[in-house]
Amino acid sequence: MPHWPPGGTRYLITSEIQVVNLSTGAIEYEHQYPLGNLGGQLIGTGPRGDWVLVASSPDGGYLAESGVFNGKTIIREVPTGRELASFPGSVAGFSWDGSRVAVSLSVSGTTESRVITWADQRVIWRGPGIAQSALARPNTSDLLVGRSSVAGDWYDQVVVREDGTSSVVVMNGRVWSP
Repeated sequence: MPHWPPGGTRYLITSEIQVVNLSTGAIEYEHQYPLGNLGGQLIGTGPRGDWVLVASSPDGGYLAESGVFNGKTIIREVPTGRELASFPGSVAGFSWDGSRVAVSLSVSGTTESRVITWADQRVIWRGPGIAQSALARPNTSDLLVGRSSVAGDWYDQVVVREDGTSSVVVMNGRVWSP
């Protein structure tokens, strides 16, 4: 069930995740997240910072757990659940090879979209707005990043290539050919 949009985003708050091997039906990883309390809506127990948004790498090998209120993301290895990295921001999605993520974070009072390598947080690309979505291009580390302003008065889709170059391909609903 969607909840109030933190920072202009619309997500489903994650309460439980299962990574299932589709060939065997076996559950390879499972985790429950405490829901806590959101603005007086008591659902379970725990502090506000317990609410997370989860993104999975295309191969299911990594999970990004982004705290709704604490502004921090943890990257976990599947199936061990071991924490591999943590950094500020909220992850919208992984590249095909799982090495990069599209992330939103607050920088000096403004919101910025970035594509970073999560292992060392090296910035590959940056631009204004909130990274709302990320679609991986197969067999590359290219990403199609959907981003919007905090106010929601504009929305773009940007192709971010492996080398960090980018092209806006959709600007406020208009398709552009790079």
